[in-house]
Amino acid sequence: MGPHNINFNAVCPGIVYTDAWADNAQCAVSQTAEFKGQDPRIWFEGIARGHYPEIFDRTPLQRDQTLEDIGNAAGGLQYRPPHRIHRPAVARRRG
Repeated sequence: MGPHNINFNAVCPGIVYTDAWADNAQCAVSQTAEFKGQDPRIWFEGIARGHYPEIFDRTPLQRDQTLEDIGNAAGGLQYRPPHRIHRPAVARRRG
């Protein structure tokens, strides 16, 4: 698309506490003996912090992303001239 002067930008935030994650967390704390009785959000934060690497091990900085993190990444894209961005996506590896 570059030869036609068409640019695409994307932000790939990593792990974000969405409705889907909330549903997964609720299932985990209600159906898995190891996690029964835990608060779903606390269980999710454990996932983000790397407490359960056998389940999910893709959070190098051991925290989930916030809307502020994602907004800052997207806002940063608007201030860079598109011809200066040469990667297909901004991978936010915090969470």
